[in-house]
Amino acid sequence: MKKSNNKQIIFEIFDWSVISNMATQGDVGLAKDYRDGKWITNDLKNLIIFAINNENALSEVMFSNSFFTYLLKLQYFFKKNSIKQAKRNIADHYDISNDFYKIWLDNTMTYSSGIYDTKNTTLEQAQLNKYQKILNNFEDSKKEKVLEIGCGWGGFFSYASNFFKEIDSITISKEQFNYSSSISRKIDNVNVDYIDYRDVEGKYDLIVSIEMFEAVGQGYWNTYFKKVNDLLVKGGKAVIQTITIRDDLFDNYSSNTDAIRSLIFPGGMLPSPSKFIRYAQNNDLKVINKISFGKSYSKTLDEWHKRFKENINIIKNQSLDDRFIRLWEYYLLSCSAGFESNRTDVYQFTLEKE
Repeated sequence: MKKSNNKQIIFEIFDWSVISNMATQGDVGLAKDYRDGKWITNDLKNLIIFAINNENALSEVMFSNSFFTYLLKLQYFFKKNSIKQAKRNIADHYDISNDFYKIWLDNTMTYSSGIYDTKNTTLEQAQLNKYQKILNNFEDSKKEKVLEIGCGWGGFFSYASNFFKEIDSITISKEQFNYSSSISRKIDNVNVDYIDYRDVEGKYDLIVSIEMFEAVGQGYWNTYFKKVNDLLVKGGKAVIQTITIRDDLFDNYSSNTDAIRSLIFPGGMLPSPSKFIRYAQNNDLKVINKISFGKSYSKTLDEWHKRFKENINIIKNQSLDDRFIRLWEYYLLSCSAGFESNRTDVYQFTLEKE
């Protein structure tokens, strides 16, 4: 098979079970077999882009095993994000270890899309661009009390602490809590708490949530938006950055599962742009601004993958085996391919409580 620049993509199979697994398990089988070393390629990202661009043709021969599809749906059902299960789901991905993420994230320890505004923009500058873009939405707003839902490793509150009087940041990742709370002790106006968003009380002028919404789960979208509404003062604003799936793909995507949700982010679900807006509006939150920057996410993921590969020996010293490394390579490059091919996008939605 060929890329657009006529460079040949090599797809080398070492075990013929790859074919049957692909036919019965779709991209879940493909990802598992890549993880297990049953096939290799010289260009994983563009191979996946090829698959995305030929999705309709490939779907006729993939995922024909309805029983396997049923098992995956059953697995997803038991991963639904109740308060108790949400902590387990988050731990599966974010609690690998802080040292692991330090190896390949930038100095801000930011694990979400940056915004690349020039070809010379560095990963760290792209992340700061993203934070500033969020803050620009609040120029004319009261900045007394702010809630950050999903603080990660403290990148946003570290950048924004001089912009607000008081910031409450929350997480349900134990590793992230340990790391970010140690940073917050050095910042007088930041408080970090290990708490689910559903258990937060009080009133806030502003809310920020950066790529946490994907972990909420569709069954809890109304709960999430209702909570955002309840926590905001009248006229308060929220900026929510989230990955989205194309509107025309949402029904099929949401009724099935895939490698990312099965192997990387248990319990996760992407909204489509129109679904996000509808759920927000149904909970009296008006969308007053939105921007998208999917190509920046593809570049962010490519940079993460580059840093991941450059530090592969250090990663192996973290007691992480080849299967883990191959799965993460598949994850990073398949996500990059999704943004590059416009199957997925990333938005910053600015909401206002009516």
